[in-house]
Amino acid sequence: MDEILFTAANHVVSYSWQVFFFALDSAEASWLLAAVAFVAMWFAGKSGTQNAYIQNLGKEKKDQTLVRSHVMLLFFAMPVAFVLARVLQHFFPRQRPMAIAPMEIPIEPAVWDTIKASISTQGSFPSDHAVMWFVMATSILWLSRPAGIIAIVLAVIASVFRIGTGFHWPSDIAGGAVLGVFITIAAFWTFRKIKILQSLMHSIVGLFDRYPVIMHTLGFLILLDFSRKFAGLFGFLAAVLGKSVAH
Repeated sequence: MDEILFTAANHVVSYSWQVFFFALDSAEASWLLAAVAFVAMWFAGKSGTQNAYIQNLGKEKKDQTLVRSHVMLLFFAMPVAFVLARVLQHFFPRQRPMAIAPMEIPIEPAVWDTIKASISTQGSFPSDHAVMWFVMATSILWLSRPAGIIAIVLAVIASVFRIGTGFHWPSDIAGGAVLGVFITIAAFWTFRKIKILQSLMHSIVGLFDRYPVIMHTLGFLILLDFSRKFAGLFGFLAAVLGKSVAH
């Protein structure tokens, strides 16, 4: 089944060189889009001085402090999920389709060889991109069902692009999606059950009111690193471990 779905996705993205390059670029652009989604969620919800930025939030309007507490929770859950995906890739050294499967490539062979040479050699299972996409989609779905459905559709489209360009098998994407959904649900469930965690997240959110310049600057730097696929985080890990960490 993996081979059949991979071949179908590859055929779709190989329709033209424009589509193929768009599919290649979309994976990295999705991190910037996710950072924008973080900002949108931060300002969503109902506060004492403003109406909800997202009107359709389900049966009850979500308090902005609650929304921001969940966003802060995601700040911690996302790198954990991403690093966990990389750890699993180490234990499942699966080769990428581009390395072993026949593909339709609508661009110059020399260009494609350069692209393949730039890809790190870590395993392809599970897809760390899919982890990020489905953490975000699940989180947005919690906030707004219409927006969440759109996020899921975008995650599926991005997944097809990732498969079609030979970076992952369909089962790699499925594994990343399951991991992303599980991490998000587990984080939100833990938040509801553990009062200390709620208090901690509320306290961090409160710091944005007390020290807006410092906290928003820090938030910007975190989102900047996130939009660059945790380049700073993996650089820090490389410094601590004393060796290069695949990024």
